[in-house]
Amino acid sequence: MLEQIKKLLLLSTLIVFGLGGTLLTLTNILITLVLPAANSASTFTAFRVAVFIYTLYSVNAVGYYILIGTGAVRLCTTIQFISAGFSLILIAIGGVTAGLVGCVIGNAGYLGTLLMLSLSMEKIGVSYMQWIKWLTPAFSWFLVVVIANLLFVDSPALKVGIFLVQTLVLVKLAWRDKTFFT
Repeated sequence: MLEQIKKLLLLSTLIVFGLGGTLLTLTNILITLVLPAANSASTFTAFRVAVFIYTLYSVNAVGYYILIGTGAVRLCTTIQFISAGFSLILIAIGGVTAGLVGCVIGNAGYLGTLLMLSLSMEKIGVSYMQWIKWLTPAFSWFLVVVIANLLFVDSPALKVGIFLVQTLVLVKLAWRDKTFFT
C-alpha cells in the first residue's frame, strides 16, 4: 500500500506543479487570448499570484481522499471550514487594502488545507520526512519555474523555452520514479 500512496502522491504532485508551472509560464498569452479587455499588469500579477496559491494548495488532494477513506470526515471538513473562513477574512482585508491583487492574495488562507496531507500521512503511518522527501524534487522544480518566470516575465521566447524545459524535467522525474510507467 505504501508504494501505491507514494505513486499517487507523486502523480498528483507532478500534475499539479506541471499545470501550475504551465499557467505561470503562459500567463501573458492566456490572459491576452481569453480576457483581452483585462490585458493589464495588475491582471497578470493577480493571475500569477492565484496560480501560485492554487497550485500549492492543490497538493492537498491526496490527503483529502486519504482522510475521507480512513473515516476522518469530520477532521477533513473542519480543516476545510477553518481554512475557508480564514481565506474569506484575508480576502476581505486584502480587497480593502490592496484591491484585486489583495483579494487574490487572501486566498492564501486556504493553504491551511495542506494540513490534510500531513495528518493523512500520519494517519496511515508515513513519516513526515518520508512524504516530504517524495515531494521535494517536484516542489523544488516548481520553485525554479516560478523564479524563472519572475526573472523573464516579458520574454515570449524565453517563456516557450521555460515551458519546454519544465515539461521535460517533469517527465524525467516521472520516469525516474516510475510514477506513470510501471
